Amino acid sequence: MFLGSFGLPGRDFSFQNSLKARRCHPIKVSGLTITKADFQSSQSLDQKTRLRRAASVNRLGRMRLVWRRENWETGQRPLSPELARKMVRVYKLSPSSLPPSRPSVSDWRVSPDQLAADLAGLGYPGFAYPGSRRRHKNPGELLLTALAQEQLEARLFEALPWLMLKYWDMNKEWLVRQAKLHDLQNRLGFVVSLARKAGSRSPSRNPKRDAVLEELESKLKRSLLAKEELLGGTDLSDAERKRLKRHRPKAAREWNVLSSWRPEVLRHVA
Repeated sequence: MFLGSFGLPGRDFSFQNSLKARRCHPIKVSGLTITKADFQSSQSLDQKTRLRRAASVNRLGRMRLVWRRENWETGQRPLSPELARKMVRVYKLSPSSLPPSRPSVSDWRVSPDQLAADLAGLGYPGFAYPGSRRRHKNPGELLLTALAQEQLEARLFEALPWLMLKYWDMNKEWLVRQAKLHDLQNRLGFVVSLARKAGSRSPSRNPKRDAVLEELESKLKRSLLAKEELLGGTDLSDAERKRLKRHRPKAAREWNVLSSWRPEVLRHVA
């Protein structure tokens, strides 16, 4: 029985002779009865069809993302930064999938506030504020950006071992290649050493991560620079440099950097 208007049966105004009898347009039959689309069982079939098509589109989108990431790593047809960030957000992928947003280290001179905002966007607890919106950035690029600064504030340097531990799945080949290209291997090696030792002391120790970081540290040591560099602080006087050089930890001596940072003083370990 259909819902409709009352009335005596009269002449037939039109007949439903279409082969697609389940379509949603009104049907006028004898007695002026009009069938309502809300009661047609075909709605569930149409909905299943739409869901099936949406699932296929999602699978295709994931396949395109994998294809594009592989092409970025081989230098072919890179993703635009905005599209890449959107896909990482929609599919909940690691920010390590993002392509670098700047072509070279010479363009990586940024303000301390920008570095802090980028670290907060990747979830660093030291700069996370309630209600702040995350803007994902490639963690490997951010790591080298911070190390390329002539002077790096202590609060920013402290976040770098956490960054290495949190995103240890970053592209190691690209990271080593860029570090060697711009003479950052000593600084990067010291950060990796701090991260590995801090991670091994953490209750949530990850043996696989420790092995990856140890291998990365070994690769960087093959291209160790003889020049000593001041790392993770402001410029110092000659007397302060000599004192820091005498009392620096073993890892800092091994990587030819002037720094007093030790794994046990890091407040945040991923």
